[in-house]
Amino acid sequence: MLRKPISYKLPGLWEFTLRPYPVLFNMENLLTGVDNIRYDVFLSPGLHKATTQLVICLLARYGECEALLKVETSHWVKARSRFKRFCRDVMTDAIDKSKSKNKQLAEIDMLAQIAITKMSLETIRIQFERLMQRIRIGIREQGLSHNQDETPLQLNKKLSAVQQNKNAIILQTDRELFQYFVEVQKEGLHNMRISTYGAKAFTHYEVFSNPIRNKECLHDKALMIDNYVLLSSRSDDTHNYRTVLQQLKLLFKMCGLQYGAGEHHTAKRKDFMNEQEEDQEISSFLKQIDNINVLFDWFQSEQRCRIVKKDKKRKEEYISLNKQTKKQAKLLNFLYRNFKRTGLIDKIVAAYFIHHVYEQYCPPLAPQQVLEFIVNPKVRKAVIAQLNRMKEFYGQFSLAPLWEVVNDVKKIKTYHKKKYLLRFLHDFTRYHRDFENFILLNEILEQINLVTDKKTIRLSRANNTLYDFLLKHEQKKQKTPIKNHVIIKADVRGSTDLTFQMKQKGLNPASYFSLNFFDPISDILTEYGAIKIFIEGDAMILSILGREGTRGRWHTVACACGLAKNMLAIIHQTNKKSHQHGLPVFELGIGISFANNVPTFLFDGDHRIMISSAINLADRLSGCSKMVRRRLEPQKKPFNLYVFQPLPDPSEAEAQRATVDDLSLRYNVNGIELNIPGFKKLSQEIDLKELQCSMPELQEESFKVYTGIYPTLSGQYQRLVIREECIPEVQPDSLKIIRMTSRCYYEVCTHPALYKHVAKLVK
Repeated sequence: MLRKPISYKLPGLWEFTLRPYPVLFNMENLLTGVDNIRYDVFLSPGLHKATTQLVICLLARYGECEALLKVETSHWVKARSRFKRFCRDVMTDAIDKSKSKNKQLAEIDMLAQIAITKMSLETIRIQFERLMQRIRIGIREQGLSHNQDETPLQLNKKLSAVQQNKNAIILQTDRELFQYFVEVQKEGLHNMRISTYGAKAFTHYEVFSNPIRNKECLHDKALMIDNYVLLSSRSDDTHNYRTVLQQLKLLFKMCGLQYGAGEHHTAKRKDFMNEQEEDQEISSFLKQIDNINVLFDWFQSEQRCRIVKKDKKRKEEYISLNKQTKKQAKLLNFLYRNFKRTGLIDKIVAAYFIHHVYEQYCPPLAPQQVLEFIVNPKVRKAVIAQLNRMKEFYGQFSLAPLWEVVNDVKKIKTYHKKKYLLRFLHDFTRYHRDFENFILLNEILEQINLVTDKKTIRLSRANNTLYDFLLKHEQKKQKTPIKNHVIIKADVRGSTDLTFQMKQKGLNPASYFSLNFFDPISDILTEYGAIKIFIEGDAMILSILGREGTRGRWHTVACACGLAKNMLAIIHQTNKKSHQHGLPVFELGIGISFANNVPTFLFDGDHRIMISSAINLADRLSGCSKMVRRRLEPQKKPFNLYVFQPLPDPSEAEAQRATVDDLSLRYNVNGIELNIPGFKKLSQEIDLKELQCSMPELQEESFKVYTGIYPTLSGQYQRLVIREECIPEVQPDSLKIIRMTSRCYYEVCTHPALYKHVAKLVK
């Protein structure tokens, strides 16, 4: 047990910046299934089949049963590819379903990941039992057959080997299967989750790469040695997990946890934590592995001190770093003395020296016996006697490697023992995190009901409590009704003058508009899921329809903003070419209007006509007042969109207040205005970060923007920057500002310098 000397003052935890480990699973927004206890999940039969095929291949390889199960290398490669592809598609379906009700329910995405985990673990268990059964059947069949590929004796040896190596086979299969599962998460889905859920995204993939995942192999010593560090299973041993954990927790308490720790806990707490709450908080800090370096790694801090000390300009940094190094040294030295007093230090060092020798003696010895042989002279005679008794079964054992390790451990100096202690703290806290996650994951797995029978599926689906995660071809073809829509209106500025200029030069304005405006924009519509509503000589009206549960159709406003932004990029490139050839240039005004309702459709023969109030509003948003343009254009404003509220004429004030029309004055030259409902919908579609930008080269005053990334239909991620500005009330003729109103307008920005500036801020 740790004892704190009266004269020895330890630094407080509040003097360090520690981070707690997050709460992983939150199921409160999910609905329980038909039994009112568990969550009903119908998981893709295709994914289940692909998982089974891959597990069979892996068990055959690690159990050395390829010939018996008729598994070839090409089978394994195909099975791996199919498993990863199906995993990605099923989890993409889950992310889409999590957004189907205008909410970002990250719990649904998390539920899919846990359901796949449960299915995978069950598949490994079932297929291993079937492997054993297949060998037994082979023994019986070969005993009756005259044409024998393998004799019953050979098959009996194989059965015995598979039984003896059961843990190793299951662990290796489990590790490789979940390695592919995590690769899919990181490669194809991580950005999608961050874009959709922001900080709420479940991205703690260490839960799925956790070596401690299978109950049957929980106490396997080879697993501990290969992935962490060997710990004792005896409750009275100082090298026991619970004993070490209690000593670390006691150290945290001695360092004054009640004062708080970390960036969110800098002041003394006023509330009182009971013992259970205090224990949970300490455990949370211990599970965050980076905290070990912050508290104890004075080796690295000392090295940095030497580097910083050489630079006289970094004197303050050196003083701060030097203080931190001394605090870390105090904590590590205190822990070292207490661990040494209990004999734990020698066992910690020895645990790292047995990696390459323990397999020579296990079996018949247990790894813990090898460790005790190295650190405890009293047990050596008994261990040697046991090896001599077993030599007729395992052959003669050479003790030279063991004695070599004994001598190597004796030579370790105090400085290096402290380094081993720091390494042990890393490995131990990682084991603590994984063990706690294993317990938590298994509690959650018990709450998942993987339904397979048609009766339960039908009943749960009828009650809207079934969470089904399927491949695209497994989903029933159902009508997907429109739930909302976005209108994009692109209006060419001065089209009449442009047409007149071209005719004066004997040029064809129709082909010019077609080749440089309509055609290139038409080519990118499918990337954003947009359709044409109406086209005339100087305008294009497009729509993006939001449908219930349709993959890729949830980011309607984000895609509309991205489409508008790229329309202007196309016009910019067209104008460069036109300048070179002395042709007139295009100027656009774009308005984006979102309506959270279903538009009305009329038909003129086979031609469908949309009727929506959003079309009228998009027309207003894309407009530009000639008077406002005359006044603002000479000022060379930094942005492309400005909106003003004219002071109403007293005689018309009441009539203007009663109208629902947008009577604002606009300057919109190569600008994009998004209506307020559209901005609110955008903030639901993607994680928007609010930023205060200071760019003197663009504008003297700072301004507010929102930024986030979104996926196009092809899966490409693009960034949006939205400027928010208050609408001023002005004199209609002079634009003199009378007051700032509470209303805002939103511009989808296109300035390259602004995007570079924002990219630096969000890193």
